[in-house]
Amino acid sequence: LEDRFGEVPSPAKMLMKVSEIGLLAGRMRVQGLQQRKGILAVTFSEYPPPDPRELLGMCPASPYPMRLLNVTPVQAVIELGTSDPEMVAERTLECFRAFSK
Repeated sequence: LEDRFGEVPSPAKMLMKVSEIGLLAGRMRVQGLQQRKGILAVTFSEYPPPDPRELLGMCPASPYPMRLLNVTPVQAVIELGTSDPEMVAERTLECFRAFSK
């Protein structure tokens, strides 16, 4: 993407990342995302629940350490290793792209 006036501003880049995360998360039946102290908690929809085989395939596909929690609704915890908003968005997008392959 290129802006006719020069480089795309950071807020516009962030908006595009967050929008793509939202689209990918929706396809995966993600109900919510929470980030705190470098940890991303992904909560999946309870109805209909995600396919367990898909969930198990996410762990090895994740570019960052990830584990599934045995709670209802199902949650995944991903260690992003940063609390910087731009890096969190970049790493979250990296994860969701890896999951959707």
